[in-house]
Amino acid sequence: SRGLGDVYKRQIDATTRDFARFGLLFARDGLWETDQVISKTWIDESTTAPEDSNNPYYALQWWVEPGSNNFLSVGLDKNNIYVYPDLDLVIVRNSLYTKEGSSTIRTGGNFHNTLAPATWVNSDFLSPIVESISD
Repeated sequence: SRGLGDVYKRQIDATTRDFARFGLLFARDGLWETDQVISKTWIDESTTAPEDSNNPYYALQWWVEPGSNNFLSVGLDKNNIYVYPDLDLVIVRNSLYTKEGSSTIRTGGNFHNTLAPATWVNSDFLSPIVESISD
């Protein structure tokens, strides 16, 4: 079995701004300014749940909202990236973050410790934001 340390080795350490840029790259069909960084074909495939899937909400590492172009990445402890391509909107939600250890290299006892909220409802968080943008 894998221990907690293995979970931390697989996570992506990035700033909130970098997570937002990643979401924006997907919201804009892989374009960054005028450069096609990721093919639109890959963007479409990775954000569309397979028709033969038992889960119509899950694509390739993205959770999709059927009947819309919206999708999200769900990270450890509710570190999420919400993408609304039609609104050109990306919302990033980070959990409480603490760095454990003093080294800049993640070895031994050095890792990033995040804590999930006690309760979390996506719609309670997102609705006021999306409504203010789409009005």
